[in-house]
Amino acid sequence: MTQSIPRKIDKYYEKLLEEREREKAKNKPLIEETDVVEFFRRLGFKATAYQEKLLRDKSQFILARWSRQSGKSLAMAVAGRFNALTRSGFTAAVVAPSQRQSRKMIEKITRLVSRLGLEVLAGLPRKGKLVFRNGSVVEALPNNPDTIRGETL
Repeated sequence: MTQSIPRKIDKYYEKLLEEREREKAKNKPLIEETDVVEFFRRLGFKATAYQEKLLRDKSQFILARWSRQSGKSLAMAVAGRFNALTRSGFTAAVVAPSQRQSRKMIEKITRLVSRLGLEVLAGLPRKGKLVFRNGSVVEALPNNPDTIRGETL
């Protein structure tokens, strides 16, 4: 059954409005937070001293070598999400020994997205990749030279 012409026009107009809204959002942050530790608290967590140090670190590459169950993945998920929301065009790769472990981090970030109650994703979350309305991307990759090579991050 085909749709009527007025319905097709309405759908086209809705898509056009969504596209305009996405274009406006590309050049500005999706949240007003400026402090990552305060953002961590807003999500309902209390950062330890070593998590605060990691969250405030401005280095391009970060390695967290802590004991098991010490909050490494939570801190990195919040840091990745904060950067994706505050910096348009931000690209991050989550690299783990396997694709499954990388995707688990993406799932954790996806759960954090829903905590704020904001529509910040462009479309639905996909397995292994999150695309935000401001053009930021967080992607899961395995620790394999063949699959990482060629990525511009």
